[in-house]
Amino acid sequence: MNKTDDQIIHEAMGKCWHDFSLTKSFNGFPETFCAKCGQDYKDQWGGDLKSYTSNWADYGPMLEWAQKQEWWPAFKRWCFVKLGIRVDFIPDCLAILLSPSSGAPALAEFWKGKESRG
Repeated sequence: MNKTDDQIIHEAMGKCWHDFSLTKSFNGFPETFCAKCGQDYKDQWGGDLKSYTSNWADYGPMLEWAQKQEWWPAFKRWCFVKLGIRVDFIPDCLAILLSPSSGAPALAEFWKGKESRG
């Protein structure tokens, strides 16, 4: 399965990227649940899935969360090695991290590598 950048980030934050494909019958009526975590679709209404790559309202809180994680220094080193930028150097940092369309893919790429390294 090819994960999207949004899905990689969402799951890296410890959240379920819901797969509402599980259907059960209750009192003769079908109910849909997440096949991964069991959340009932009617309690969800699609509001838990985020768009970190295109929406500042989702990206901003995620970026604040990311900066508090123990892996943030490793991400900054990764940015320097892989992307050629210094996250602590304000112009470089602003160029990539303050834009959801560039910052979120960078974080997702970092996480893809983290997943493959274990």
